[in-house]
Amino acid sequence: MGKCKYSTLLSHQNLLIGLCHCCGTGQSCCFQSKTTLCSPPVKSSFQGKASISERFTSAIEMSGSWGKYFVNSKVIIHSDNSSAVSWINKGTSRIPLVQFMCRILFWISALYNCVISAKYLPGKQNNIGDACSRLHEPGGFTVQSLQDQASALKRKAWANSTTSTYRNHMKTYLDFCDHISVPPLPATLKTLQLYATYLAKVKCFKFCSIQQYLNIIPHMHKLCDLPDPSPEDYQLKYLLMGIKRELGTAQFPVYSRTPSHLLRMRSFLDFSSVEDLGFWCACLIAFYGLLRPGTIAITGPFATSQHVRRVDLMPCSWGYLLCLRHTKAIQFRERELNVILPQVTGEMCPASALQAYLHLTRGAVLFGPLLLTGKGSIFTYSIFRRKLHSILVQAGIDDSNIKGHSFRRGGATWLSQIGVPVDQIKAIGYWSSDAVLRYIDPHFSNLLDTMVLFGKSLPNAK
Repeated sequence: MGKCKYSTLLSHQNLLIGLCHCCGTGQSCCFQSKTTLCSPPVKSSFQGKASISERFTSAIEMSGSWGKYFVNSKVIIHSDNSSAVSWINKGTSRIPLVQFMCRILFWISALYNCVISAKYLPGKQNNIGDACSRLHEPGGFTVQSLQDQASALKRKAWANSTTSTYRNHMKTYLDFCDHISVPPLPATLKTLQLYATYLAKVKCFKFCSIQQYLNIIPHMHKLCDLPDPSPEDYQLKYLLMGIKRELGTAQFPVYSRTPSHLLRMRSFLDFSSVEDLGFWCACLIAFYGLLRPGTIAITGPFATSQHVRRVDLMPCSWGYLLCLRHTKAIQFRERELNVILPQVTGEMCPASALQAYLHLTRGAVLFGPLLLTGKGSIFTYSIFRRKLHSILVQAGIDDSNIKGHSFRRGGATWLSQIGVPVDQIKAIGYWSSDAVLRYIDPHFSNLLDTMVLFGKSLPNAK
């Protein structure tokens, strides 16, 4: 087959110029400065050199989209990638994916009777293509992208524990509405009264719990841009007054963990076990730091920005300092909480327990979780709770009213018994209000001594 000159097939006047560019956030093709195509970059399934083929796809995008304008023309594609220029001009490559694209480019040129070649353009001169390819960067936006980001931010409004609680409250209300065959939204005044009665008489909730379960209904209405029906319902308020009078408002706080309880638990632990020693460390950290064990033991997937890492435990001349960046009281990274774990004599020394634990887990990842199990997996809060229940049963301690707050309450109560002022207890536990007073159990002996002193101070008759 003889060679054919371009002049017999192509028009000398149809010389078309295209600009191509690809970056990490998008790719662009510009044709005659009239049409621009932008899209997220195509991710290659190949590794190594094949990843550079992402830059080659922009030329394929342009040729496939605007091939009908290339009829009987010579097309020059300007690109700031020398490899892409070489592949287009040679029409071949050792990379299988790029070779496949070269074949597509060949068939496009045959279909539209055009010649497609490439010319290298320095990156600093490829301004139009570079600008178009970066429209997908965070600086650029669309209405849809803003709506998606707004929805994502709304989902972060509440803490995970709050979201879980609200989800449970919502499910209870929806199940009730489904059972009596009424629409949940908008809620009628009759539905609200029936639901409050259901919580009190069928579910047998305490009055404080009934108030919390009713609070989800205004949230559901506001999220759906509906008016809140509860403030205007005097009959509902009247009903709640009757429920309050019948049930009362007495609350039964969780039991405190006392030092004697901790020592009894310690006698059932095997300190050659990583899991048992990690459990004991969690107990002491919670007791000394007035913390909930859930702050130390992880709930859900491990997140380095929130959960306690091994590197957060710093050795000091007097013991250890544990830096907490995220707790129930610190949710917006406004400060860090420093837990002092001193070296003291006795079996309840946190520094000695941590030193032994770090020795057993030597070689663990510094930026990984602080507490691990014997198999090297994460010591989760569910593992802590199972271990706590098992140890309490072995020790013969009633665990029916022992929760995570028991360690926080126990530490605060013990500080009060040894004469530490309330303001200092408040600072150690990072309380921002007088809620600390609800955590301190008044000891009977202290009250007795106070009343004896009160009686002795009274004047006698002359």
